[in-house]
Amino acid sequence: MSKKRPTEIEHKDELDPVLGGAEGKGSGEKSVAGDREGRGMHSAMSDTPGIMKKVFAILMVIVYLGMGALVLGGFFDPLFSGYNAPKYALGLLFVLYGFWRAYRYIKVR
Repeated sequence: MSKKRPTEIEHKDELDPVLGGAEGKGSGEKSVAGDREGRGMHSAMSDTPGIMKKVFAILMVIVYLGMGALVLGGFFDPLFSGYNAPKYALGLLFVLYGFWRAYRYIKVR
């Protein structure tokens, strides 16, 4: 569904005779880029941004829910010095936003 983007190796393939450039095209030799296309290290590297987005999304859900639990649990009581309303409002906001991010992550997948 997504269009394949040209990689640096494919562009280098056109220019470098060692990787199958002008001299190598007519000789029947396969280029290094052609050998790796669609499998092995090349395909694993192309999916890395997608994996990191998923890891970051899950990490941020954990951070927001954890911050909400810490604020509501009294870990930051010295910062609020007796004002309970802002403490509960901030803790609830963190928890709600953590659940919202988790919902969006699950909905998109």
